Amino acid sequence: MAKPKPPPPPRPQLRAGDVVVLRQSQQDVKGEIITVLEDGRYKVHWLTGSDYRDRVTTVTPEEIRRKPRRRCNVWLTEPVKRPRGEQLVPPDIQTTLRGFLPSST
Repeated sequence: MAKPKPPPPPRPQLRAGDVVVLRQSQQDVKGEIITVLEDGRYKVHWLTGSDYRDRVTTVTPEEIRRKPRRRCNVWLTEPVKRPRGEQLVPPDIQTTLRGFLPSST
């Protein structure tokens, strides 16, 4: 007799503090979840949007989605060009780190 398959993992749930956006809005309406209610709805404090800003409303999961996190592209840009011979570590820190840095000779 085959073992029954385990149920699929639950969808990731939103939590208090998560930043969400309103799905069906023509504006950029962002809010922060302040309470997760027992019936699966959320209380959201809206941060942007002319009709929503500084309001608290109760919404269903179908009305909102998690705001995607932006990645910082600082390290993906071109490297900073330094004049030839310029040290990467300032001299005052070099004296503190003496013994940890490779010698410059």
